[in-house]
Amino acid sequence: MKKGFIPIVATFFVAIVIAAVAAVSGVIHPNNPFKNEAILGATGSLSANPNPCTIATGQTTCSSTISWTISGSTADVCVSPAGAADQLFANVGSSGSKDATWVSAAIYTFKLKVPAGTCAGSTIASVDVTGKSATSTTTNTTTNSTTNQTTTTNSVDYKFSMTVNMTNVKGEPLKLAGVKVSIDLTDDAKANMTKAGLPIPQFASKQTNSQGLVEFSAIPRRNYNVTISGIPSGYKLAAEEKNPQILIPNTVTNPSPEDKTAVNFKIGKRNEKPNIVVIMTDDQRWDTLKFMPNVQSELVSKGINFTNYFTVAPLCCPSRSSFLTGLYPHNTGVRTNQAPNGGATKFNDSSTIATWIKSAGYTTSLMGKYLNQYNLLKGRIPPGWDDWHVFVGSTPTGSYFNYTMNENGKVNKFGESESDYSTTVLKNRAVDFIKNNKDKDTPFFLVVTPFAPHTGATSEIPPTVAPRYLGTCKDIPVFRPPSFNEADVSDKEPWVANKSPLDGGPLSKLGEDVNHGKDLSKIEYIDFLRREQICAAKSVDDAVADIIKALGDNINNTMIVYTSDNGYLWGEHRMVGKNCEFDECMRLPLVIRYPSLIKSKGTIDKFVLNIDLAPTFAEIAGVKPSSKVNGVSILSLLTNPNISWRSDFLEEFGLDNYVLRNNNYTYGELKNGVKVLYDDKNDPYQLNNLLSDKNNKGLSSTANGEVQTLTRRLGQLKNE
Repeated sequence: MKKGFIPIVATFFVAIVIAAVAAVSGVIHPNNPFKNEAILGATGSLSANPNPCTIATGQTTCSSTISWTISGSTADVCVSPAGAADQLFANVGSSGSKDATWVSAAIYTFKLKVPAGTCAGSTIASVDVTGKSATSTTTNTTTNSTTNQTTTTNSVDYKFSMTVNMTNVKGEPLKLAGVKVSIDLTDDAKANMTKAGLPIPQFASKQTNSQGLVEFSAIPRRNYNVTISGIPSGYKLAAEEKNPQILIPNTVTNPSPEDKTAVNFKIGKRNEKPNIVVIMTDDQRWDTLKFMPNVQSELVSKGINFTNYFTVAPLCCPSRSSFLTGLYPHNTGVRTNQAPNGGATKFNDSSTIATWIKSAGYTTSLMGKYLNQYNLLKGRIPPGWDDWHVFVGSTPTGSYFNYTMNENGKVNKFGESESDYSTTVLKNRAVDFIKNNKDKDTPFFLVVTPFAPHTGATSEIPPTVAPRYLGTCKDIPVFRPPSFNEADVSDKEPWVANKSPLDGGPLSKLGEDVNHGKDLSKIEYIDFLRREQICAAKSVDDAVADIIKALGDNINNTMIVYTSDNGYLWGEHRMVGKNCEFDECMRLPLVIRYPSLIKSKGTIDKFVLNIDLAPTFAEIAGVKPSSKVNGVSILSLLTNPNISWRSDFLEEFGLDNYVLRNNNYTYGELKNGVKVLYDDKNDPYQLNNLLSDKNNKGLSSTANGEVQTLTRRLGQLKNE
C-alpha cells in the first residue's frame, strides 16, 4: 500500500463476463432437480449436443444444439447469463431443437420455462453448458444423472484487464496507482460451480498501476464481487457507484487498449464539501505577515493574498459580530465592546455562520476569543457550535497566562507554565480536533481565534510573548512612515487634533520595558510595543504550521483562511491603538489557501471585506444564510480575479462615525458634524484632511461635486 493511503474498503457486486478466443464445449448439469417435475401439469427435459463442443484452433464461434421435450404446456427456452446468440427460443411446444451460437468460452445455463411468456415462467428443466479450449489439457469429468452422458469441462484460466477509472467530485478523470483491487466469486457462483463439479478458484489481490489498470485471470461467465481498497486518505467511493455491471470482451493475452474493461468507480472526496479552517488573530496589522515564515511559505506562496482587505468595524466585538453574520454594525447593533451598545449580550446569535453551516452538515468548533464580555452570558454556548473552547476571564495582561476557558460547558483554569501559554493551548486543541474529524464523512468548520498579538487590557500593557520567543524581535528596525508622530494634526477630528506630539519625553503611563525593567519614553514604548506584537504573533505562525501538518492530505479539500479582526496604530497621527477611520485601523491581512479551487496563486487587489467571509463559507457549504447579509461571497473572485467587483464600501466605528471608502477617497461623516476627506491616491498616508477649515477653502468645483457624490453614496450604504 502506498504511503499516505488508508484501507477504506467497499465491496461491489459485479457481473464479470469473460470472453476469450478459445474453444467452447457443452456439459449437462449432473443433478437436474427439475427433470420430470410437474409444474402446472407440465413435464419436460432439456439437453445440449455436442457434449463437449470444441472450436477448432483459430475459429471464433461454436454451436451447440439445444433439444427439448415438453408436454402439458407451451414453454420458453432461456439462457443466462446474457451473451449467447438466440438466447430466447420463445413459445416452443412438444419437442424440438435449435442451434445456439456464441463467441465466448463460458458457462451458460439453459432453462425450460413454463408457461411461455418471455422467460417469466417457472423452470422445469435445466442444463449448464460450459466451454473447453482446444489446447486445454486440464479437465474435469462429470456424468449427468439422467442421461448418463459423460462430458469434459474446461478449467483453463482466462486473462482479462480491468481499468479502475476514478473521478474527483468535479467529474475530472483521476487514475491512481496503488489502489488495491480484489475479485472473488459470489456465493451463488460458487454454489453453481460446485453443482457442476468445477473447482473453486482463489484470486490474489492486485494493485492498480499508474493508469489505474489491473489484470486478472479468472473463470469466464461467472458473477464476481470486486473489492476496492487502498484509496487515498480523504477520498471515498461514491455511494451511487455501488453496483456497476461490466462486460469483459474477448481477451486472452496482451489485451489491446480497446479491449480493456472499464470499471467506473467514482471516487470522490470523503467530504465532498470542503473543510474550512479560519485563523483570526487579534489586532494584527496587514503589514506584519512578512515576519511570519510559515504563513509566507504555506499560505501566501500557495494561495491568494488580498491586498485590499478591510474590516467594516475597527474594534474587536463589532468586527467579530460582523464576521459571524456578514452584516454591517448598524445591522448587528454591536457598536462597541461593552454593553449596552456592544459586547456579547448585545449580539443576536440566532443566525450566524455557525448556525448556517451546521445546518449543512458541518461539525463546528470555535477556539479562543469569541466576543467581549462573553462572561456575562454565564457559560451559555451560542447555537451552531458543536465544539467550544472559549476565553471567559483573563488578567490585566490579557489572555496569555492565568486565564479561564469554557470548554464545552466546563470552565478550566490555566496557569503560568509554558504549556499554559494560550496560543499553544489553542493550537493543541485545533490539532486534536482536526485529527479526530479529518477522516469522517462530515466536513468541519474550525475557527481558531488566539488572543495574540493583542495588548493587555489597555495599550499601556504590551502583549505577552511566548517564553521561547522572548527577546527575539529586539533587532527589528524601527518603523517611521510619514504619518508617524505627524507634525500637524490640526486638520483632523478634535479627538486627534488635541493629541500632543510623541516628543520622546518620558511617559510612565505607557508602562515600562517588562523585559529590561527600563522606563520608556513615548516613542521608545511604541517601538517596544510594535516589536512585542510582532513577537507574540510568532506563536500563531507556529500554530499555522502545525494545523497544516495535522490536515495532511485533507489540505487539498480544505479552505484555510488567515486574517485578523482589526488593525492597529503604531504612532501614526500621534495615535496608539485602533477604532479610527485611518488605514492602519481598517486594513487587515487576508490570505486564503484552497487548492481545489485556487489554480493561480498571487494577489488580488479588489475590495474585500470581513462581512464577505460568512457568505463565502455558506456558499462553499451549499447553504443559504437564513437571514439578510450585507457581504457577498468571494468564491467567483477566487477563480476569476478580473470579474467586475465592488468599487466602494462602508466602515463604521463608535456610535456615530461613518466612513465611505472607494478607489480614490476616504470620506467620513463623524460625530458632532465633523467631516473628513482624504485623497488616498495622492495622499496614501492620509496626512491632509481636505475638508478641514485649513484645507477646504481651495476646493475646486469638481472636488465639491465629488463630495456631494460621496455624501449621497454614504447615505445609501448607511441604509443597506
